[in-house]
Amino acid sequence: MADQALDELREVKERATRRESTRPQGEPVVRWSYPVLAPVVVGAVGLALMVAV
Repeated sequence: MADQALDELREVKERATRRESTRPQGEPVVRWSYPVLAPVVVGAVGLALMVAV
């Protein structure tokens, strides 16, 4: 299930990259990586719960 979700995200990224290659070069765009961001959020919540107890 997770592999399928990541494959779909990669497809979306590839399609967006193809569209963006036609736009003029300008300011860099920063995007979040959800496979990295999600565990960080879960870990922060877990840490907050442990500190609170």
